[in-house]
Amino acid sequence: MSPRPSALALALALAACRPPAPCGPPGAPTRVQLLAAASDAPNPGDADAAWPVNLRIYELTRAPDPARLDFAALFTDARPVLGDTLLAVHEHTAFPDQRDRWTVELARDTAHLLVAGLFRDPVGDAWHLLLAAPARSAAACHDPCLFLALDRGEIAGGRFPPAGFPVADFHTTCAPVVTPRPEARR
Repeated sequence: MSPRPSALALALALAACRPPAPCGPPGAPTRVQLLAAASDAPNPGDADAAWPVNLRIYELTRAPDPARLDFAALFTDARPVLGDTLLAVHEHTAFPDQRDRWTVELARDTAHLLVAGLFRDPVGDAWHLLLAAPARSAAACHDPCLFLALDRGEIAGGRFPPAGFPVADFHTTCAPVVTPRPEARR
């Protein structure tokens, strides 16, 4: 005679077959974790002194024309440069040789993020990153991450950590990268 499965074993087997519950309520806003790793001189000054970097994160409804992204104009008054695409601006200061993680809640219509660094001596067009805003996934229990490496007047990064990025220094979990779909952003 074979043993009969217990009620507990049967309940566990049924629970394992059920899809996981969504982590967030439907229509919840997308939140993004920004992970910034500043080198020992992210914004070098006179005699190679190490200065902090003021970062601005612009939420946009569409990508701006890269030819119109002027360093001085953007930091003086972003509205003429970005026009009606500008939804919100967030600021953060990254200090030399520090790691920072902060979260930004995105506006519903945010399609792109422009991350710009106010460097004393910006290098070419490496003073900014233009990124598609990540989409919220109800199945993901963590917020997506954007990685920012700051070194000597340059920003590198995006949805994936750039080479040499100290991922282990950030004690967080990032949601998998989700490709935004127009119908998911409405």
